[in-house]
Amino acid sequence: MAAVSGRRAIRSRRSDLAALATRARRDGDDYVVTGHKTWTSLGFWADWIFCLVRTGEAARGGAGISFLCIDIASPGVTVRPITAIDGRHHLAEVIFDNVRVPAANLIGEEGQGWTYSKQLLSNERIWYAHVEEKRAALRRVRALAMPAATHDFRRRLAATEIAVDCLDGFVERALLDDGGDVASLIKILATETAQAITELELELAGGLAAPLLPERGAGWSAAVPDLPPFIVPAVEDYLMTRAQTIYGGTTEIQKTIIYRAAMQTG
Repeated sequence: MAAVSGRRAIRSRRSDLAALATRARRDGDDYVVTGHKTWTSLGFWADWIFCLVRTGEAARGGAGISFLCIDIASPGVTVRPITAIDGRHHLAEVIFDNVRVPAANLIGEEGQGWTYSKQLLSNERIWYAHVEEKRAALRRVRALAMPAATHDFRRRLAATEIAVDCLDGFVERALLDDGGDVASLIKILATETAQAITELELELAGGLAAPLLPERGAGWSAAVPDLPPFIVPAVEDYLMTRAQTIYGGTTEIQKTIIYRAAMQTG
């Protein structure tokens, strides 16, 4: 889901949204929210967060979930940074301790938050494609690798370029067909292709990347002086893309969605 900042939209990731336990109890003109949200990207920059909360009795699943918009400055809201694998604090945990939220901040109808979130997540999964960004990265890889690349490296590079072409086709279909039937396919292909690209970049960095891995974050530049300029971004991108097949709905969840859709259609 998304935390809304005065500067940008901040996405909150959770691998199983239907398992959420954050609750909102109606009390007069307010909801009283208790619980926490984990993996909120750049949550410490946000002014507002919109999040799913349980307003019904169901303990799991989509029933009884509502959509609330919450002011981060409200009493009872705590934002804690989480250090990611690349050593940076671009993730946060947001804790709600009896936070009073005006009922007017309810988005849509109470109990319909799961329906709204599925549409938002479908759009977000299409957004992950970043086709032109991937093409640019592959052009950089090709320029750095050729003509000394091995046959195996050339084969993997070509396969990744074909995957990006396929991804482009799926995005075109999504834009024409409203996205619902291919969003999960795009999520899988986009994130796995992003990982494949960064694996090629890291292979090109070779042994020069090794001293960076234990340093992470602030120690990047000091770890090895006079590195070729592509190496630090290559290591950062490699580490960051490890999470792509988890956030926004894990690859396993996307495969389940695709399977269920296939069973329904025949």
